[in-house]
Amino acid sequence: GGLRLPEVARALAELLAQEAFAPELLIGHSAGAAIAVQLALAHGIAAPVLALAPALRPMGGEAAPFFSGAARLLLANPFTSFFATGAAR
Repeated sequence: GGLRLPEVARALAELLAQEAFAPELLIGHSAGAAIAVQLALAHGIAAPVLALAPALRPMGGEAAPFFSGAARLLLANPFTSFFATGAAR
């Protein structure tokens, strides 16, 4: 397994502290929204959270294995970062 939500939020909190950066607003989409909420609640980040299509609960039902597998496939695909970098330009 990879990092879980608490570990990602903790790593982000450590990075923010290291850089002496206090965000005025936390914005997250999907799992990023869950990370933003965890960051605010567990690490005392006193900023409002704007959650866009938040994934705040585990996905259930018959489609869960498909979406979980699709997310892992996208993460492992080397072209994902290539297209994301291109879109950012």
